[in-house]
Amino acid sequence: MAHARSFGHGVRVGNWQEDIASEEDRVQAFLAKQQAGQTLSQTVASVQATASTAQKLSRAGDGFLNNGETCQLSHPSSESVVSYLPSVLAAPGTPMACTAQPQAPPASRNAFTVVLCDAPTAERRITYGDNVYLQCRLPEHSVGYLCSEKLGLTGRPARYSGKQSVTFLQAESPTFDCAWTFVAVDPQMRFEMEGQPVPAGEPVLLKHARTGVLLAVFKQHVWRSEFGAEFEVACDTVLDRFHAESPENLFVIVEDTAPVSD
Repeated sequence: MAHARSFGHGVRVGNWQEDIASEEDRVQAFLAKQQAGQTLSQTVASVQATASTAQKLSRAGDGFLNNGETCQLSHPSSESVVSYLPSVLAAPGTPMACTAQPQAPPASRNAFTVVLCDAPTAERRITYGDNVYLQCRLPEHSVGYLCSEKLGLTGRPARYSGKQSVTFLQAESPTFDCAWTFVAVDPQMRFEMEGQPVPAGEPVLLKHARTGVLLAVFKQHVWRSEFGAEFEVACDTVLDRFHAESPENLFVIVEDTAPVSD
């Protein structure tokens, strides 16, 4: 048999005064964070805005990639560009995930400056066989580098494919794990192309210098975040039945091709 309650809605029971004071403290703390722009939604919006800031690509003057130029790394097979994926929940200095962003205009998170490892200020073309860094500006106004580590005790596998993971490492002085090499697509001409300039707008391969594994985009593995649905990027040399690199490994260097206005 149900018993009628012995008190009404307005009756105060238990530690009612402490509960009211605690709730008022929570409200005041939230209002203070909101006024300072530090709530989670405001932080996410700020990170998205910073990472999506429009960037200007270098002009493709002579048709080749030059040291210090800014470009996008496009992946024709998935119609996407390589990007870093910032997280508001990660601790400062934590490496950022690398994804491929579909149909993306040049922005902070997908525009990279190509720098020679041994001659960062030299005014010359990037050639096949050169070790280069791909650096970008991170939301904390620091410098990030495309990086990968060999699978093992320290190198973690990619989230979905389990392949050699690729991240963006915040560093003032990058290590050899951040070094990459452009490789010619045609395997029969690969040796002859060593030392030749890397063309912009044509397919190339990008090899991790330390491990010798090629960069790849896997459009079957979708990474979902506050930036939307994007594809996983990892290191894996994917060969077809003819033992040639598959479309997962083919990239195109994209520079500004707009005509110069008078």
